[in-house]
Amino acid sequence: MRVLALCLCLLLSACGKEEVQEAHLLTFGTLVDITLWGVDESRAQAVFAALDSSTPQRVMST
Repeated sequence: MRVLALCLCLLLSACGKEEVQEAHLLTFGTLVDITLWGVDESRAQAVFAALDSSTPQRVMST
């Protein structure tokens, strides 16, 4: 019984929550939801800013 309890404790402690970052961007009248897992907030904000600023330029240049 002790072994089972120990194994259960080890399994539960290994299940950590990944950090989730979300952004909602409005692009050409469409709401785009972006979710990143396992990325810290500063990196996620940089990615969201890059996506938000590059989308119209990329589409307009083609």
